[in-house]
Amino acid sequence: MLWIKVNKSSKVPLTRQIYIQIRQEILSGRLKDGWKIPSTRELSKELKISRNVVISAYELLYAEGYIESRQGAGSFISKGVLLDCAKRKNIEDQKPAILTNRCHTDTGDIVDFKTGMPDLHLFPRIQWQRVYSETMKNSPKQLFGYGKPEGLYDLRKALADYLYLKRGICCSSENIIITNGAAQGLSILSHALVHPGDSICLEDPCSIDIYRIFNQKNCSMHSLEVDQLGAVTKHLKFKEAPKLIYVTPSHQFPLGGTLPIQRRIELIQYARHHNTYIVEDDYDSEFRYTSPVISSLYELDPDRVIYIGTFSKTLSPALRIGYLILPDELIEQCRKEKWYNDLHSSLFEQKALAEFISQGHLDRQIRKANKIYKQKNNLLTKLLKEEFSSICIMGESTGLHLAVDFQYDHPSDKFQQALKKERVHIYPANDYTRLSQSHNSKWLLGFGHLSLEEIEKGVRRIKRGLDSIMV
Repeated sequence: MLWIKVNKSSKVPLTRQIYIQIRQEILSGRLKDGWKIPSTRELSKELKISRNVVISAYELLYAEGYIESRQGAGSFISKGVLLDCAKRKNIEDQKPAILTNRCHTDTGDIVDFKTGMPDLHLFPRIQWQRVYSETMKNSPKQLFGYGKPEGLYDLRKALADYLYLKRGICCSSENIIITNGAAQGLSILSHALVHPGDSICLEDPCSIDIYRIFNQKNCSMHSLEVDQLGAVTKHLKFKEAPKLIYVTPSHQFPLGGTLPIQRRIELIQYARHHNTYIVEDDYDSEFRYTSPVISSLYELDPDRVIYIGTFSKTLSPALRIGYLILPDELIEQCRKEKWYNDLHSSLFEQKALAEFISQGHLDRQIRKANKIYKQKNNLLTKLLKEEFSSICIMGESTGLHLAVDFQYDHPSDKFQQALKKERVHIYPANDYTRLSQSHNSKWLLGFGHLSLEEIEKGVRRIKRGLDSIMV
């Protein structure tokens, strides 16, 4: 692979440099189905870099479905990976200078495996207080007035830089709108793009909150079935093409699948053909435990994909800052909707967050939290496998919750009653479905906010509860 070039002086990690170049060759068809690629040892020797760097790049390509391993034979290009990628903006010239354990819930003796809750003890109070105080002290008087609805330029600029370096997302600050969390971002999209009589498509199962946001628009809702890999894109067959397709490709909520590249391509091709927008909710994929962070769907087609991000999991739900990355043609419309909604988000928090990101605090915070969450994830997975011999665990590679199929035949309400007696809460997957009732034995276990001791105690209680109904 003599065409691969690495720049050791770049602040873009070597792993991502290698990954991006191989991925582009695969998507363009220059690397064909079934072609064998060099071993990690061969490529590291050729590029004169650490083999671990190449291994990490290959692991990411494996995780996203670009390459596959054949035992004893090596690594090969996967079938069905070909996409005429949308032309990206050349932002190299305009790109700014690149950025030069314990937690418990207040529920008495109940262990609550609630999903979506980060470890609030991890919030970097000292660093945040220092940055916020400096912001208040040194900000110009304009920061005390009204701001623009799209958000403070400093924050949008810092975000564009950060996302380029850490996620490979290439966008301009002009394409970013700052919101009061992901929920407001979805609300803005529903008002800007969806009208009574239109139809939209939601994964099934998916977050009930998402359903409620769009349900206010009195639109038709198609359900897209989900399996262990995420949205089943071959079922995108509707009489009327939806205005929006909502997906969680990096970590499907709630079942945990990672959407492979073949399905991502099928989804984008459908959106292109039917003039549909894809809403990519990237709610907790910063925390990944078996490979580098999965690339976004947005990278494959910035003209068809709307990306939603938030700081609720990486910093704190209380911060209430999220963002939309929009195709050019939607910027002005969504900017107006944000203005109609609340004029603008808090300028002080925006300015402080911009400095927090630019000074490298966010990156350090995510790396620190990832180590702690990985430990919790590993413990929960280990204990579940030890206590329940026949279960199937889904989504253990990413995020702050697991989906677990206990594979029993009893009614879920009977199991729920037994768990209540044991003072432990887990959440049935069927609560998140609209049409499908095929998830009776699947349950969600959030672990981010729990201590290691609480996780261990909770699993023992789940075991006792299940044993009591199996007698």
